[in-house]
Amino acid sequence: MKSKGLCAVTGFMVACGCIAFGLQFIAGCQKDSPEPTSDEVAQAREAVVEAKIDNMSSPVRVLDGWAWWRGPKGGNVCVASQNPPMKWSETENVLWQVELPGAGHATPCVYGNRIYLASGDKKQQKIWMLCLDRDSGEKIWQREVYQGEMPKIHSNNSHASSMPAFDSQRVYFPYQTDKEVRMVALNREGEIGWDEV
Repeated sequence: MKSKGLCAVTGFMVACGCIAFGLQFIAGCQKDSPEPTSDEVAQAREAVVEAKIDNMSSPVRVLDGWAWWRGPKGGNVCVASQNPPMKWSETENVLWQVELPGAGHATPCVYGNRIYLASGDKKQQKIWMLCLDRDSGEKIWQREVYQGEMPKIHSNNSHASSMPAFDSQRVYFPYQTDKEVRMVALNREGEIGWDEV
């Protein structure tokens, strides 16, 4: 039983790391990376169509915000123009607070004026992806991505611990059911493009 649990956790971590790395590669977010040629873009689009992933637009370069794990260039460093506050309290440097369903340990994904985050609830046996307005905290949409038996997890963990990743067209989120690790992709309006093992 321990080895099965370790394999599931390892597979989940690999899925999370691969999606973040894959998006960085696809979006060409390394500073020195050259712009793709028109042939390369066409080949990438053909590969997406052949794989029957979805019919959304191709991903584009994402250099601002915090669109995936470890930030825009994968190094845990934000762009130089940022000026974050150095201390917080319940009232100091807090723009808004909002109550969310369930629980989640995942880092929010921030792009433009939107915040994408995941949440899960063992009692309701549901996992959601949410989109909030960055300025107000207002919920733009909430999409249920899974309902059913939940996997066993550590008491300090949640069922939404993987950070979503965003490629300017889709938000990706790996999650675990009681039987498998899955990856879901939603468009900017919260509609599910695909949900695969």
